[in-house]
Amino acid sequence: MSKIVFLLGLVVTCSTGGYSSYRLSSEIIPNHYSIKIRPDFDNEIFFGEVRIYVRTKTDLQDIILHSSQLNITEVHINEIKAIFSLEQDDKLSVKYENETLQPGEHTVHISYSAPLIETTYGFIKASYEYYEEKMYLYVTEMEPTHARKVFPCFDEPSFKAKFNIRLISPNKTYKAISNMPEIATFIASNGVVYDFATSVKMSTYLVSFAFIEYPFYEEVIKENDRNVPVRIYTRNANEENNSFAANCTKRAITFYSEYTNISYPLPKLDMIEYNRTESAATENWGLITFREGLLTTTLNVYSKSQIKLVIYHELSHFWFGNFVTNDWWNDLWLQEGFATYMSYKLLAQDENQTQVEEMKSFQVDDFFEIEINFPTAPIVSYLASDKDISDKFNGVIYDKGAFLLLMLENVIGEEKFRLSIQKFLKKHAFGTATTNNFISVVEEMSPEVNVRSFMESYLYQSKFPIIIVTTLENGTYVLKQGVCKTIDSAKSKGGRWTIPVTYITDQNTQPKLVWFDKDMNELVIEETGAKWIIFNPKGVGMYKTVLEKNMWEKLAANFQEFDEAVSETLIEDAYYSYRFNMISCDVLFQLMQNVNINAIGKWLLFFPFYDHLKENLSCHQYAIETEMLLKFMRKRFDETHYRKNETLNYTTNCKEGDIMKEKDYLYNLNKCATWIRENLQTISTNVTVKP
Repeated sequence: MSKIVFLLGLVVTCSTGGYSSYRLSSEIIPNHYSIKIRPDFDNEIFFGEVRIYVRTKTDLQDIILHSSQLNITEVHINEIKAIFSLEQDDKLSVKYENETLQPGEHTVHISYSAPLIETTYGFIKASYEYYEEKMYLYVTEMEPTHARKVFPCFDEPSFKAKFNIRLISPNKTYKAISNMPEIATFIASNGVVYDFATSVKMSTYLVSFAFIEYPFYEEVIKENDRNVPVRIYTRNANEENNSFAANCTKRAITFYSEYTNISYPLPKLDMIEYNRTESAATENWGLITFREGLLTTTLNVYSKSQIKLVIYHELSHFWFGNFVTNDWWNDLWLQEGFATYMSYKLLAQDENQTQVEEMKSFQVDDFFEIEINFPTAPIVSYLASDKDISDKFNGVIYDKGAFLLLMLENVIGEEKFRLSIQKFLKKHAFGTATTNNFISVVEEMSPEVNVRSFMESYLYQSKFPIIIVTTLENGTYVLKQGVCKTIDSAKSKGGRWTIPVTYITDQNTQPKLVWFDKDMNELVIEETGAKWIIFNPKGVGMYKTVLEKNMWEKLAANFQEFDEAVSETLIEDAYYSYRFNMISCDVLFQLMQNVNINAIGKWLLFFPFYDHLKENLSCHQYAIETEMLLKFMRKRFDETHYRKNETLNYTTNCKEGDIMKEKDYLYNLNKCATWIRENLQTISTNVTVKP
């Protein structure tokens, strides 16, 4: 599931084992589903039948599966009429009236109906306008736990099975499509019947189908000895509107096939664009659904870079999420973190940028702000309700998960990272995997690195580390760990990380790597004779560094020499150090003073600091200092000929939670206001910063 940079009750008594659990029992395994769906568009209802082939491991009183908002009309087990009951947590119990289910193969046949209305999840009616006339298409949206609203099923990602789908359209106007290619169509008494090929093994949330009137634009991908048709269904499908999306799709499939050394897993790909309000797209295998404007470039809703990124993200899921699926939603990062990371890897190639440059240009590192300002859960955390699962689709999973992979690749190298991914995917092909499964593969590929200690420290605790650096004589640097400070409502808990620390000095501009283990009290670095030292020079580390005042003075004196990547790290470290009340704001102004007026890229890196400072000065009634800062910034933006930002004005809405109120911060803010009054001189013809 993609986000634009722009994403049951807890207890039920289970008769299969007599214990309370939100999860389904692993004693019952579904192997195959035969599904028939017949919608009645006029009466806003659909009728369904599902036959599930299951294998049971022990004697059972009943079979427990999922059903939500479905009107169950009849149930048979092994062609014998059965009884059923609806229970908590969307559970459906089916059983013989007087018999026990023996271990072995069984079939469960269920007939049902359900509303077909304009909603968000399940089998939905979606409106669109065509030449000012309101029309509808009918499409499924099932991730993460909404397949149970479309057909009774074992609606957990670990229960992978194969699917045969039959769709009956009420008329010839609406064509039916699904995950797999159409293999037969014929006219029956109740409509037009569409049969689709047996699917590959997949989780229930990836099942997808639609009834549409749209035309389609088609291109073909030639892969080895086969042709893979790509069809794009939109209101006005044609080459002009859809060729860009088609080319992005071909580019993504080719790249991911080559990178993973695994061919595109399906025989075709359909993509639909419609007016959806939740996530930007969903990666249903063989039938991806997109928000309107992401497939039709000429609508000018999204930039081409945004369109690329979403298409690349969804296609990445065909390997990272669909081909190998997280065993349970607590390991969601295995699909969303990976899809985010891989989509930026491809986009970076397109734009001839480094991976970290591309990720930061789309604010993937915004999770630092999320971690400071909101209560957050670790990347991997226990989930025991539908709400827990839905809440898991957030920036921490997508972006922090991707950033962890950036660190990992930087530590073990591009080739070992790629080989680890290939081995992981092949080992768990068409199955499910856990975080431990992935770490184990990386350990096998890089036994010389303590991968587990490093990754587990970032996966299983929230927030991020800060590294506090002090200096001794003769170029000795002492590093100690801390936890990022947070707003009052999101107090951070104590934690320790195993951190791959990288640094450069004036004597060695090639980054060195040293490990700061979570069980070390401190890390000592000896760089005899070094005039300055910069940590995390490429910006790939998930930590912020706090330096002493004398270290900042040396860096400020040499600031013009550093490239944008190094400058960005220094500015970010100084900005966060100020927010954590560990340095004064004059450090940042010293760095500003040493930026060449024409270095627009560097200058813009200061904007988060300026915006934060302007808001807090204004909201804490420092009117004179706010005006001096605003004039200074407007002048500097004029000098760089960069467009003015709308936030170069006074803050008028001081929201609770956005403004810092801690006593230590307010003391630091007052010192900053004093420094501004004494040093920022506002003159109509010139603006200078005094040394």
